[in-house]
Formats: sequence, structure tokens, C-alpha cells
Amino acid sequence: MKTKVVPVLLNLGVDAQLSGKSDLTIKNLKFSGNASHVYKNTVLHHGTLLFTSELNTLYESIKARQENYTDKAVQSNRSPVTNIQTHLLSPLSLDDFKQKIFDYILRSYPDAKRRDFTIDEINQIQKLANEKYKSWEWNYGYSPQYQFNGVIERLNNPLLFKLIVKNGKIETIEFESNTDKEILKLKDILVGTMHQTLSLTSLYHEHREFFERLKIDKSIFLKAFFN
Repeated sequence: MKTKVVPVLLNLGVDAQLSGKSDLTIKNLKFSGNASHVYKNTVLHHGTLLFTSELNTLYESIKARQENYTDKAVQSNRSPVTNIQTHLLSPLSLDDFKQKIFDYILRSYPDAKRRDFTIDEINQIQKLANEKYKSWEWNYGYSPQYQFNGVIERLNNPLLFKLIVKNGKIETIEFESNTDKEILKLKDILVGTMHQTLSLTSLYHEHREFFERLKIDKSIFLKAFFN
């Protein structure tokens, strides 16, 4: 699909190019990337096009404090990005741009036909998305093991910790000061909990008196695990 986008943009006066194996760029700025996931005999492929995206929001959403995380996952190739619309000689709506891509494909492949999904297919797609692809387990739980370093801020006595997350759950957690009886109890409470806001929030409320005794505020507690 990415090789079909470039000719369309060239016809619109935009100097788009294929860069590397899967990126599309304009003036060395990336506006499209592609990725695949292979599982047994199934391939899941997706591609992106930045047309009128909020680039500042995009940047903030993928920015992470790398010093807090350690893993063996394939690192994303962070590149300077741009929107297609910025480079168009005249304004064009997203729907019109999509139509130009469709028209180009139909001209290039005379036997190609556009087919709309049936109502039953749409319902099946939505069901699969809701039950699997929108789930926390798929988007976060099914991920490589990683280490996270954090600190629970307390007045004059911060709790530094290191945790190992596997399949989205806290497998082990070690505190810098781990001989205190209350800290040992805190470890027992946290192990097995999903490393996600909802689970840790529920955990806090379930053991509110314990956390208050340790002088750990909920907002400080949650910040420690995601900062």
C-alpha cells in the first residue's frame, strides 16, 4: 500500500519518497510507518499516514522516561515527523485524499474492485475488536518482560524500588530498604498486580488504611509506578 501513496502525492506536487524498508518521507520528515506481527500462520500488518495529526500530542504520547525502563523489546525508530496536508499545493480534505488513493489503485489494477463490508462482517469485526484488540491484555499484557525503576515519595523517607513485569503483571519487586516488616507486606500486596492504573488504584483503595499508615498518598503512589 505504501508504494501506492507515493505516486498519488507526486501527482499532487508533493516530493514524497520511500525511505528504508517501510517509511515514507517528505523532505526527510516521516509521515508514514508500517509494522507487522507474525504469529504462527497469521500476519497482522498495519500502516499509518499522518495527514492532519496533532504532532505535539503525538510526540508527548510516545515520550517516555527511558531511564526508568529496561527491556529487550525492539526499539521504535523515532524520527522527525510531518503532516501530508502541510506540503499540499492546495487544500485537500482527508476524504478527498483517500478517494485519490482509491482512484489510483483502480487505474493501476483494472481488475480490482472495491467491496464494502456487510453488516454481519462489521458486527464480527466490532466483536473481535471489543473482546480482543481493545483489551488491556492484548495492548499491554502481551508484551516483553521489562524492569521499571521508581520511587514512592514520602517526607524524609522515599521508597526506591525496582520491579520486574512479565505478561503485564508485577512478578517481583525489591525495595532499597526491604527489611522493614511493613515494606515486606507492601511487597506481598504488589506482587501479581497488573502494572496498570486501574489495577493499582483498586489495590490502593482495598488497602487504604495500610497505605495511609505508611503515609503514602494515592496520587503519589500511582505516580511512582508510571513516571
